[in-house]
Amino acid sequence: MKRRVAAAAIVLIALCTLLSCAQKTPEEKLQDAAEALKKRDPLGAIVLAREVLRDHTTGTLALQARWLLYQCYAVDRNPRECNRILDEIITQTGFGSPHGQQAALQRVQTFAAMRQTTAALEQANAFLEVKDIQPGSPFWLNLMFLRADLLLQLDQITTAQTALASILRSWDAPENARKDALDQLENTYATTQSAAAGIAFFQTHLADEPSTTIRPEVYRVMGRLASILKDKEREEAFYGKCFELYERMYEQADGAEAKIAVLRHYAGARHMKGDIEGSAALLKKGLADFPTASSRIDLYYQLASLYGYNGRFDEAIEVCRTLPQEFPNDPRRVRAYFMIAECHLQQKKYDAAIGDCREIIALFPGQAPAQEAARAIRMIEALRRQEAETSATLAASQATSEPLQIGGRTMLTTAPAASGAVPSGQPTAPSTAPAALPAAPPATAPSTLPTTGPVAPPPSAPSAAASPTGPPLAR
Repeated sequence: MKRRVAAAAIVLIALCTLLSCAQKTPEEKLQDAAEALKKRDPLGAIVLAREVLRDHTTGTLALQARWLLYQCYAVDRNPRECNRILDEIITQTGFGSPHGQQAALQRVQTFAAMRQTTAALEQANAFLEVKDIQPGSPFWLNLMFLRADLLLQLDQITTAQTALASILRSWDAPENARKDALDQLENTYATTQSAAAGIAFFQTHLADEPSTTIRPEVYRVMGRLASILKDKEREEAFYGKCFELYERMYEQADGAEAKIAVLRHYAGARHMKGDIEGSAALLKKGLADFPTASSRIDLYYQLASLYGYNGRFDEAIEVCRTLPQEFPNDPRRVRAYFMIAECHLQQKKYDAAIGDCREIIALFPGQAPAQEAARAIRMIEALRRQEAETSATLAASQATSEPLQIGGRTMLTTAPAASGAVPSGQPTAPSTAPAALPAAPPATAPSTLPTTGPVAPPPSAPSAAASPTGPPLAR
């Protein structure tokens, strides 16, 4: 009898739950699905999203349900279903909508995340052949950068250079996207075998380049390539022209913010040539001449990165200690604390680095910086134990094989140049495809894409909570 009562109670509870779900609006079901996904319950979210999609095959609700289903299948590591849902979004909205364009980009990235680089490239090529995609548009730029990155992964260097050159020569494209293409082209030519061809290409390009801000960067690139060839005469000539153009730009810049922007790129070019003191002097000039500009903080960070990049850690720490004092309420000051810890770590002053991290925890209790600092402390302590257990020879080998890091980045492999360039002879951070599918459509362009013109789903598409990231280090 008791068993029958218990069974009846279970059935009654299930019926009440179903009745409650049935009484909810589609919008409430989608909200519940998003909450379930946040709690890492993709199967529960899939059930709710499918219920909405069963009753609403078109319109905004269907689109929201499909994006949620895509996120669920991505969390569940199901690329086949991911691509099926993305195809449905493209069919529903077409390539003319931000949703359709984002779905197309995600489809390429899904293949790339699965390490199916050839399939990803074929998909990108197919999308680029679709009519009405305007060269220079954000969607076209994102696809072209993706295509170039995939070609480089497949060692098709010449074809990748052609793709990047197409972006560089898209005069109507945003200037920073064209600069990104220039930087990537620079790296493809930065070998003794390719440097001469790179100089020839960029000399031809200068004849058509309309941008006064990109022209000095092209000369900077040619200066670097000449240095790789050990052609001192042309290196001096190219860098000399670059510096001349930046001097002219500085004089013509209107206002503190514009002048600071020129100084940062000019300092980056000086650093590229190996003129550390000249680079530092330009950054210090900006700090002295523009005491109230909001972008002064960028000058401080670039100066600290310049010193840290070149092993002058005590000077980098001194600059970083100034930042919180001058910008006590600016959220950007958090980077300074992490950079101090990183400098101490690079010096193998483990107690000092741990102390820096504990200071961050005390300053930002319960916040993302504190969580990142706690992880950094565990990493530092593990590193110290490892070194204590390892022979002196092996420890020295490990210490020189790769830089130590806090927060996943290190100023030793991140150039302080505003242009993002790396001085010749210095390592660049490797670019690799993601190891897993993204959990949600990105709100910004992927890391291999330009920082302008990202095509993201509009706010109407519900999304799970963004995955936390640690505070950035020196850029």
